[in-house]
Amino acid sequence: MGTYGQSIYGLSQYGTDIHPDFDVSPFTATPVDYSTVSLDWKAPAGSWDSLRLIRNRYGWAVNENDGEVLLDQSHQATSFVDTSVVGGHWLYYTIFISASGQWSRAGTVSCLMPKNNGYTDLLYSLIPEHYKVDVKQGNNLTDDSNTLNPYLKPFLSIFGFGFDIVQSYYDSNRYTNDAMRTRFDNIAQLATQFGIQYEASAPAYLFRQRVRDAATLGRQKGTLEQIRSVISETTGYDADLRAGVNLMLSDDQADFDHPTFPQWDSGVNYASGEKVEFGAYLYQAGSNGAYGQSQAPTGTNTSNAYWTVVSYGTDSTLVDANGHVAGWEEISFTAGVTPGTNGVLVGIGVQNPTNPDDKAGNALWVRNTNSGGSVATIGVRSVGRVSGQSSMDPQQPVLSGIPVPYTWKAWDPDIDYQPGDMVLYHGRVYQALTASVNVSPPATPTANTQWTPLGYDDRVQMCLSGYAQAYSGEQVNVYPFVEYYDSHGSLITALYSDSVPAYQVLDSFSQGWNDWTTRTTDLGSATWTETLGQWTSGGYSGGSAYPVGTTASIATIAGHADGTVSATFLTNPGNTLKQGVVFRLQDASNYWRAGRTGLYLVQSGSVANTYTYSTSFSDGDRITAAFSGSNITIYRNGTQVLTITNSALSTATRVGMAVT
Repeated sequence: MGTYGQSIYGLSQYGTDIHPDFDVSPFTATPVDYSTVSLDWKAPAGSWDSLRLIRNRYGWAVNENDGEVLLDQSHQATSFVDTSVVGGHWLYYTIFISASGQWSRAGTVSCLMPKNNGYTDLLYSLIPEHYKVDVKQGNNLTDDSNTLNPYLKPFLSIFGFGFDIVQSYYDSNRYTNDAMRTRFDNIAQLATQFGIQYEASAPAYLFRQRVRDAATLGRQKGTLEQIRSVISETTGYDADLRAGVNLMLSDDQADFDHPTFPQWDSGVNYASGEKVEFGAYLYQAGSNGAYGQSQAPTGTNTSNAYWTVVSYGTDSTLVDANGHVAGWEEISFTAGVTPGTNGVLVGIGVQNPTNPDDKAGNALWVRNTNSGGSVATIGVRSVGRVSGQSSMDPQQPVLSGIPVPYTWKAWDPDIDYQPGDMVLYHGRVYQALTASVNVSPPATPTANTQWTPLGYDDRVQMCLSGYAQAYSGEQVNVYPFVEYYDSHGSLITALYSDSVPAYQVLDSFSQGWNDWTTRTTDLGSATWTETLGQWTSGGYSGGSAYPVGTTASIATIAGHADGTVSATFLTNPGNTLKQGVVFRLQDASNYWRAGRTGLYLVQSGSVANTYTYSTSFSDGDRITAAFSGSNITIYRNGTQVLTITNSALSTATRVGMAVT
């Protein structure tokens, strides 16, 4: 049975109390130089399975994984030398003992690791030169060839080391009000100043964060960002919070079965538009209202002169096109062909779960690509946006979009990771098991003592369905069209095609990579080829790729003659070279390049054709080139800016990026 409260030998303990035999005191930590700490403790008595020594830079460990594991063994040990320690800050050491699978904290100790402030050299410089000579019988003190006393400086280092300890202690007191650097003993007092209750069971790193951010979180109180930060700094895990449309604004709306409506009553004179439940159905009064038994609802899924069926009342938040319980239902209509765009804008009303009167419009572009006649039966079909279509309202993807998995930040060798932290490494998400700095996750999807992969399937799982019926009655294909938006509703990129995509790759360039002869894309496992020049990647937040040097460079992967290629260019090369995505590349002298100012056909090393945009691309704009047969279309951030017809190099298949 778990016990909670003060432990016998530690500050606090969740779980069973520490058995007195496991006490390792006296537990001492002594700095012996500027990078080494000597640790000594008494051997624990009794029967136990494992001893673990943990170092933490922020406070004493609260469990067996809270920090860097320095020692983990099943046999007796009473000392350890911690080397390569950085001076100038406090270190906290904790020993845990495991017995029958139960870890118990057996002892804690802390020490200030002194920083070399140069006091030994200072003392040595203050001694007159003639006192530094190694005096031996027959030595001439005025002889410049005499050697210096080799024991003087080591002797002075005894005092210099002591002065460095004192200086380091005074320096540490400068950070008394810095929650991340002050002595752990001061954290409880700092927390009290902000009204935060000190919890000895909380990991020191997380509790320090809460104290550090207390003022900021106080100003943000009630916002999504504040709630997300409090959850993260309390649990150590990131939280994905979204403000939905289903706000619980009243007791009725907060009811689990909301929305609920009053039962029909023959004695009530209902005004036009009022809703009632009768049987298992929801009805709305007609334009003339309704009153009495003679003007009652039907009690079935049919309307009459007084009442209109709204939905099946048992689940009014889950209905399809004809008002029945959710299922498959074809939505279609007959329309003439619009010669300019072959497109029709269809608005589908989605019932608001908290207010059935409010239907949020979900605008879909529908294209009629049939060639069999002037009219056609149009179904929902997701295809690329065509010329003349307006941009989507930024709030539409925020409110109605499908959330995709959170993209974690790439692993950084300079970050002090704590247990539970998530990172992206080689296209896969890993979780930290212990605290570490400059210890990378494994390159292969396997676990080690520091990191474990979160799943072994790195694909994003989504379900997309659709159906279209041609005018002639024959069945036609439905092709996927996915647009990605950020949290503000701004378009990031899109995947679309007029044919089934046979090959998809993605490279974020978030990992540093100098030898591109072995580099593969994050998704799709396509191998990069340096068609011209040399390339490297990484070095900038969010991922980047750029040429080595200032000469023309092209990097490509295997693709298809028909397809789509996109890239975002953050900066200009700064010389006469031009950037762009390349496609239908035959070799370094024959290819298409979609650049910032126009589309270029390069043949035999020279520009053969130029197609100029009306407006040049800016830093941060995404260039997308879609090519099929002799048709080539260029998009800026998802908006079409150019379309041409040219069949040159239509059999070449390589795609990529170029600075030429």
